[in-house]
Amino acid sequence: MKSAMPFHGVSAPDLRRVCREVFAGCRFPSAVAWRGAVLAFWRGARCREERHAAIELSGLGPSLPSKEFFLRKAIGWALRQYAWTDPAEVRRYVRENEGRLSPLSRREALKNVGASLPR
Repeated sequence: MKSAMPFHGVSAPDLRRVCREVFAGCRFPSAVAWRGAVLAFWRGARCREERHAAIELSGLGPSLPSKEFFLRKAIGWALRQYAWTDPAEVRRYVRENEGRLSPLSRREALKNVGASLPR
């Protein structure tokens, strides 16, 4: 929608930068706490940039390349939950991060929106 009103909010690139800095500073003692934090941050997120930052960076380091099974599953769960309200955004995110997402995260994310992405 277009409006004649001026925008007085935070621009998306600035919000992404701040979210990544905040989540990069979080530290957790174990992978279980890390997984719980990813899901909690995801549920508390108010915008797309916060959600992406929650699953990309947290706890013990970068989440997406992690080999931790339950963290990979949590990332997929979070994306699958988001797919109920915005399936096109989940498809776009999975497509853009296909090389970084584990097959488990990808499969869980696309469970409700279709098994495969159009190439």
